[in-house]
Amino acid sequence: MDDRAVVEVTVLEAKPARSGRLIALATVEIAVGGVAFVVHGVQVVEAHDPRTGRPGAAVFPPDHRAADGKWHPILELPPELEEPLGRAVLRHCAELGLLG
Repeated sequence: MDDRAVVEVTVLEAKPARSGRLIALATVEIAVGGVAFVVHGVQVVEAHDPRTGRPGAAVFPPDHRAADGKWHPILELPPELEEPLGRAVLRHCAELGLLG
């Protein structure tokens, strides 16, 4: 059995949300093997490159506050999906002029 599937990531929108470190909130569509779902609230936040220390941005999945008061991601993606999603969101935000 072949466990591989085609995955497509489409950024539907990104809106500025300047609040603390938060730069923007994005909505993305993730299609896995032809089945698509939409994720709202993907966060684009100010960050620093760990190698160079230069300012930049990072992408995180939406999160929620659990009963214990701690924040937890709503969606946990494997690195094979998380990295392309992050690149797509950052590219879209850069095209919109949302990144410094």
